[in-house]
Amino acid sequence: MASKKKLLQAAAGSAGGAAGLDVDEVFSTYLYDGTSAAQVIENGIALGNPNDGGSARFDSTTSRLDIASSTDFNLGTGDFTIDFSAWWADGSQYQTVFSRGYSAGMLYQLMTDGTSTMYVNGGGFITDSTARAAGNWYQYCITRESGTVKLYVNGTLATTTTGNDNITSSDALNIGDDDSGTGYGINGGKQGFISNFRIIKGSVVTPPSGGYTSDLTAVSGTVLLTCQGDTPFVDNSSSSHSITKVNTVTASEFGPFTGSSGEGGLVWIKRRDSTEHNDLYDTVRGATKDLRTNATSAQGTESNGLQAFNSNGFTVGGDGLVGVNGGDYVSWTFRKAPKFFDVVTYTGDGNADRQINHNLGSVPGMMIVKKYAGSTTRWSVYHRSLGTGKFLNLDDTAAAVTQSDHWQTAPTATQFTVETNGNVNNNGDSYVAYLFAHNDSGDGEFGPSSDQDIIKCGSYTHPNNTSTVSVNLGFEPQWILFKADQATVNWYIFDVMRGIVTGGLSGDGDAALFPNTNGAENVNTFGIDVTSTGFDVAGYNIASSGNNVIYMAIRRGPLAPPESATDVFGVNERLGGYPTPTLINTGNVVDLLIGKRAESSGGGETYFWDRLRGGTRYLQGDSTAAETGSTEYIEFDTNEGFREGFFNTSHTQIHWTWKRAPSYFDVCCYSGTGSARTVNHNLGVAPEMIWVKKRSAGDDWFVYVESLGNTNKLELNSTSASGGAAVGGNQLWNSTTPTSSVFSVSDNPRVNDSGETYIAYLFASSNVSKVGSYTGTGSDQTIDCGFTNGARFVLAKRSSTSGIWGVFDTARGIVAGNDPLLRLNATNAESSSDYIDPHSSGFTWPGEGGGFNTSGITYIFYAIA
Repeated sequence: MASKKKLLQAAAGSAGGAAGLDVDEVFSTYLYDGTSAAQVIENGIALGNPNDGGSARFDSTTSRLDIASSTDFNLGTGDFTIDFSAWWADGSQYQTVFSRGYSAGMLYQLMTDGTSTMYVNGGGFITDSTARAAGNWYQYCITRESGTVKLYVNGTLATTTTGNDNITSSDALNIGDDDSGTGYGINGGKQGFISNFRIIKGSVVTPPSGGYTSDLTAVSGTVLLTCQGDTPFVDNSSSSHSITKVNTVTASEFGPFTGSSGEGGLVWIKRRDSTEHNDLYDTVRGATKDLRTNATSAQGTESNGLQAFNSNGFTVGGDGLVGVNGGDYVSWTFRKAPKFFDVVTYTGDGNADRQINHNLGSVPGMMIVKKYAGSTTRWSVYHRSLGTGKFLNLDDTAAAVTQSDHWQTAPTATQFTVETNGNVNNNGDSYVAYLFAHNDSGDGEFGPSSDQDIIKCGSYTHPNNTSTVSVNLGFEPQWILFKADQATVNWYIFDVMRGIVTGGLSGDGDAALFPNTNGAENVNTFGIDVTSTGFDVAGYNIASSGNNVIYMAIRRGPLAPPESATDVFGVNERLGGYPTPTLINTGNVVDLLIGKRAESSGGGETYFWDRLRGGTRYLQGDSTAAETGSTEYIEFDTNEGFREGFFNTSHTQIHWTWKRAPSYFDVCCYSGTGSARTVNHNLGVAPEMIWVKKRSAGDDWFVYVESLGNTNKLELNSTSASGGAAVGGNQLWNSTTPTSSVFSVSDNPRVNDSGETYIAYLFASSNVSKVGSYTGTGSDQTIDCGFTNGARFVLAKRSSTSGIWGVFDTARGIVAGNDPLLRLNATNAESSSDYIDPHSSGFTWPGEGGGFNTSGITYIFYAIA
């Protein structure tokens, strides 16, 4: 699910309209699997105004919300009103909207033909006999007044009947499915959403003609009001019923109302696992109108293609271009925003020096122009590095063409100029232009302080077939488009969601797609590495020796610190035994995964995977071993968690997951030089804890902790106390304290050996995390982390004497009693004792806390809200 986006306040005096926007508000790489049915893609980008509001998204056929049995829901024979809005993707099976006693209470179910029926006491009560097409929001309202029962759909009376049935049950109320285990949920095996579920007891409220246009309110008699806004799992009635999520129900911004936040933009979709066109839709030409970058044809109408631009993404149909069942797709979304992206359409006049107005708010760094109506034409590309006398064709492999009839005049911040060539300006023909900005030295005005760049258009020269070129963007990219200025070379697109393996071993590859072909994704050793300040390109896959390469790169987000810990951290306990990679839904992107067997019956290793190194390479926190490859692996190419194919036993496993975010957590890959150096990072603040591990050879995990100073270290894989950081050489951290942009390593080979590769994980305190230290008291001691709802994850280690790296989490239990303990540094089985107690501001050590609060001993800790 895409997190709720908030516009950041623009800095005083900023201009251009981009001020304060985050990368994640204007660009998204979103991966999804097709279903051959309508599917909502929630990438958090406000493209259009339909489907605003909030809802509960039911992610499987057995997903539901449970509310304990209450007399509030015994409607008896009296008057009542039940309201809800529902959206479902596929109506080929029975789908339950709500239930209270499958056979003897009440049940509202969508039928296989698109109609719906409310059952009471085992018999039909009222039926909507009009078939409703899947893939649309419908507002339903059932009322009973003095024995007359009415059903309204979208504010229009659909049917009337009589009924004095006594609606009473002792069962729980279920929303989204019934708890009988039949698996006939609103999800229907595809997608299902419910919004604004309300029960009013004792009175009738008739919906307005045309339906409601905003969230329902708790009028007199309301005993339940839920599935609303940003908090869909809260009862907003005075009853305040507790709501339990069962089998993965998530909060969604997709809703039944019309909003006002849509800004427009472009959605580019490509199937990854098979040949299929690059399919482009934009809000100016409209939904269902597609263009294909690997073809010269005019736009087509794909009724089952991209069907709608929503307030938080878009909706696709089941066409093979965008959503066939089992197909693996990537979507790249560019939102219109000053100093980032704009879409312009115009009618050609055939005249030289034709000026076209745009709203990019800066000089375009790259432009792509295509005739979308009329005869077939090429995709003409302007790039600032080529200048006005050259152009490239996006639809082929040709080198740049020197020609003056495309753009002879350089674009400005308000206009671009086209000449007489029919590919850009034939009289009477219709054209679309996609304009991409080039930010430089902070003039992009993005981020909390309105001073950050997020898009760069540049070039470099490839010197030979073996050298590595380092390109400094001033930021770490998440998406890069390449084209060499030579013939017979493809256009390339790489992104970190599909996989750019950084500093990999032999055989590791990067996932490339090609705008000029319909070919499937190619995972090869392309030699692209992202860095904290740009990217490195090695080898000759993208360009031959001596050729120039143009690129467009987009920054990795987010730019602002996290507001909610659930957006950046996940913890779940699962039973293993996955025969193939199985989606573990954390609700957010995963950049680091630590997995471990969580049982008292046997121990297990501590495994580390991260997105930068790729899912086929792991490290062990309890070992000095080098990075290891495996045919059983983790897949990070999903926006909602990860796919697991590694823990293929029947044992219970625990997963702790981190998403990178400023002031919270960062990951850096670097290569050793053998000389003291600094390593760039994007944490945005000085890290308070750093874990460094040599990847390419065996060695310890070395830990820097702010409270211990820059001449001391701990070892994650051992119980050793804090000691001097001169280990087999000079001080590991070069006796230098990290800053908000770099940390230092000496020439010590343990952290900086020439030719070796390393990984560093960086942690800091934020409003959702805390790195700190304390001295044991031997009696109850509360560690105040500044949280409001306690800690979900706690890592603690003695620093003044030897001791384990102990981990506690709420998935296994942080309770006022016995708590399960796991060790990062060892393969010991899970043990249990009264180690730790919950506390709203952080956590409490009860007494000696099983050795985590021994009087006079100093400790370090790391906690997440």
